[in-house]
Amino acid sequence: MIYITHVGQRFIHNGGAEIFLKDLSRCMKNEIQFKQSICTNVNFYEKEFCDTFPHPVFVGGEKEISNAITNDDVIICWGESNLNSMNLPTPKNCIFNACADVRYQLELCDKYVNHVIACSTRTATTVCFDKPHTVILPGINTKRLVSKENRIEKRRSVGVKDHEFLIGMIARIEKDKQQFLLIEAVEQLQDENIKAIFIGDGPDMELLKSKNSPNCLFVGHHEDVGDWWNILDCYCLLSSREGCPASLFESMFCKIPIISTLVGSAGDLLNEHNSIIVDGIKSLMEAIIKIKNNNNTLMTQLAFERFLQNGLIENTAKSWIKLIKRLRCTKKIHI
Repeated sequence: MIYITHVGQRFIHNGGAEIFLKDLSRCMKNEIQFKQSICTNVNFYEKEFCDTFPHPVFVGGEKEISNAITNDDVIICWGESNLNSMNLPTPKNCIFNACADVRYQLELCDKYVNHVIACSTRTATTVCFDKPHTVILPGINTKRLVSKENRIEKRRSVGVKDHEFLIGMIARIEKDKQQFLLIEAVEQLQDENIKAIFIGDGPDMELLKSKNSPNCLFVGHHEDVGDWWNILDCYCLLSSREGCPASLFESMFCKIPIISTLVGSAGDLLNEHNSIIVDGIKSLMEAIIKIKNNNNTLMTQLAFERFLQNGLIENTAKSWIKLIKRLRCTKKIHI
């Protein structure tokens, strides 16, 4: 058995990276196993959420990480894990998971890292530079996407009629996600039959709600994402910065038409046939009207087929296992 310790600074309920970690850990049961996660920032530790992980998650620092390096086979870190500021022994293998286009996060721990897993081709180019790296898109657990509620009743529960066109964003509500672009687009379209719904919470939620846009709905964070995907007519990914957002894979699996900025893994997954790429308010408004007025069956089927190639967490786990086994034999591998 190969044992992994994961080091990170953020364990909160609405973090996409944390959800991915949970699903990845569940898939690694036989030859490779997540032994534990060490949270290095007590301010971003939610015990109730951490208790849902399949492996122990606890708050720790230099001492706990040093013990893990001594006793375990692989250290995996992501986010702002400032290992460089610690006096640590040399790990047998230390992998940085680049799950966002943020170079400085790697620079905080590159003293110990011998390999990087990049969540998209764009992230590899932006973050890795001369570091040995492998691109592995982080797949999703499709079991989370089962819908249990009736579509019409669910829409009515949030004030959406069946004939109305509902555009959704499922994401943490913050500046980088650019929910404000969808709000502006819906306002400018001035069509009472077009509505936008924002599923998630975050630091900018109250600010955006205060705009009192009549056709924009905010429902907060929900674990039952399958029921929310089931009521959407269109999905928007409008971020200015991303790695590989789970919601992109979720929309592809659920066969929801996609409007997206060319950000993060969108460059690996999307094209003119399986989505509509936008770069501002004007193109966003045009895309909304186009999807509203057309049959999008071919678009969504092509997106679904692409999902089957890249989006399953089981296949992601196999790629991680293969890489870790090879790195255990040599630290010089560069794929």
